[in-house]
Amino acid sequence: MLGPDQLLSSSSPVITASASGSNLTLAWPIASAGFSVQSRTNLVSGTWSTVAAPAPQIVGSNWQITIPISAAAQFYRLQR
Repeated sequence: MLGPDQLLSSSSPVITASASGSNLTLAWPIASAGFSVQSRTNLVSGTWSTVAAPAPQIVGSNWQITIPISAAAQFYRLQR
């Protein structure tokens, strides 16, 4: 958790991904507040869509979101 001596970060956070069963968990540092997860199925073209549900939760020292893995390719990014 953020304490009184820790500042929010204005730089782009490092996102980590881990798969467990049929779920993908994305996590980034708690100091990087204000970012939303976006996804799309193609890195070359298409529109990024915000992943509205589930909402990111604070878990330990990270923001975290767990998303079901689909059969189709899916790409993710954080956007402020």
